[in-house]
Amino acid sequence: MQENIQQACEFCFATIAEFNDIKLLGCERCYVIFYKALKPQLEAFHMAGEYVGKGAGSLTKALDLSTKKDVARAAEVDTDNTIISTRVRFARNISGYPFVHKLKGAEAASLIDKVYASAKEVLDNPQLILLNNITNKQKLGLASLNLISTKLLNQISSGGLILSKNKTISIMLNEEDHIRAQCILMGERVDEAFLMLDELDNILNKMLGFAFLDKLGFLTSCPTNLGTGLRVSVLLYLPHLTASGEILEIKRDVKEKGFAIRGVYGEGTKEIGAKYQLSNDTTLGLTEAEYINNLKRFTKQIVDAERETRLLNI
Repeated sequence: MQENIQQACEFCFATIAEFNDIKLLGCERCYVIFYKALKPQLEAFHMAGEYVGKGAGSLTKALDLSTKKDVARAAEVDTDNTIISTRVRFARNISGYPFVHKLKGAEAASLIDKVYASAKEVLDNPQLILLNNITNKQKLGLASLNLISTKLLNQISSGGLILSKNKTISIMLNEEDHIRAQCILMGERVDEAFLMLDELDNILNKMLGFAFLDKLGFLTSCPTNLGTGLRVSVLLYLPHLTASGEILEIKRDVKEKGFAIRGVYGEGTKEIGAKYQLSNDTTLGLTEAEYINNLKRFTKQIVDAERETRLLNI
């Protein structure tokens, strides 16, 4: 590892010393050049070393529910609003471009144009919003709806957002990665959200060509997101588990299993009004279907615990 500390990537000029400082790599080639130095960190964080994600063509069959069953359940599941919403997100980078923090102004603008042109071929009349063209109040409004992240709020010169006509699907541009595509649906509709976003992801990959290595999967600026690049989450309302303090034990339990309970707006945020986001913490070593099915299993356990605690307090 020591011999790679000052070795620079010939494409983006990043070094392992720089990565150790900011925890971001400069481009897809960094994963090849610095693989020996990165491997122990990848295995320690993800508890796995290699990608086993989609590609076998059996993903839909591996999910617990079909789209039709999921839609049918949406009206009857969780009538007490314990499960508020579902979000599925993919992190992707386009091959041939430096990662976002290494992008120059012209490259960032070119990338936005390229992704938007492709999105228009897939989504029905999508809207492109350039962050340097809207007011701070409008940005905060988008953030309050979870359509953009706090990080993207600060990408004034290079950030953008693509919104589908019904605002169910959104694509953050030049956040930490070139593309952060997400689908948000009300209630517990994990399978449906995944299948909608997966179709978009597959088409955009064919059109744009995402950075990918067979052993590591989809390559991201921060190695904690590589592999599937998938975050599946549900927003939960847990007032009784919060009041009893049991939520702390649940947080510890899911963390040991590669999941996390965070605040309403994800990593680094606090819960608001007993609302929490439950999501996978690792993205490498399991298939997309396994992450989704694990989320649904943990969601059921937590919702059952909330309802049991509620009955004890009646």
